[in-house]
Amino acid sequence: MILIWGWKPYLTLLATGNLVCARCHNPAAHRLHRLRKKFTLFWIPLFTTSTRYYLDCTFCGLQSTLTEQDAERCTAQLNASAAPQQPGPPPYGQQAPPPYGQQAPPPYGQTPPKH
Repeated sequence: MILIWGWKPYLTLLATGNLVCARCHNPAAHRLHRLRKKFTLFWIPLFTTSTRYYLDCTFCGLQSTLTEQDAERCTAQLNASAAPQQPGPPPYGQQAPPPYGQQAPPPYGQTPPKH
């Protein structure tokens, strides 16, 4: 009988946000990754053999290893520093304000005023 076994890495992105890099001292985007290595038997992952956390600087490429507690704190900090969402279009039935210097069109069914 032949047994086929091995390990497979699984990389998960946990958080992204802006931090000041320890090497290049630039305020740049950082990514927090979790790398799990799983034991496989016949290409089926059975259990996790190791877990590591990495923080990447997108500006200079510095990759630092973190402990699980540091990764949890870093996740909270990166989520807090995430940029606020841009406002979307107005809800259905409402009109967006006209661009600066232009007059808003009249409501449906009304004629525009004559100048």
